[in-house]
Amino acid sequence: MLKIYPASSANQDQIQSIAEQTFIETFGPFNSKAHITEYVQQNLNLTKVAEEVADPRTHFFLAIDDGQVVGYLKVNEFGSQTENGLRDSLEIQRIYVLKKIPF
Repeated sequence: MLKIYPASSANQDQIQSIAEQTFIETFGPFNSKAHITEYVQQNLNLTKVAEEVADPRTHFFLAIDDGQVVGYLKVNEFGSQTENGLRDSLEIQRIYVLKKIPF
């Protein structure tokens, strides 16, 4: 059964792994390998993910099915959003799931 759980710093390895995997699945077919590799190395490395997880205005959630992480969600509160001036709102910055979820 698919369940969604709030993630914490204890899950940063899982977040980094699923973020990299789903990004490559989603954008790999439309970009060069070099471009994908560069993006992943700069934006989805463990240090960057750890910084994002540590931000108290950013929240991650993991989708888990039969003990396997199959997706994730990143939500930003005001001050950590990618758009300016959105007080009293939440931003869904990322929502990714694996192409094939084993049900």
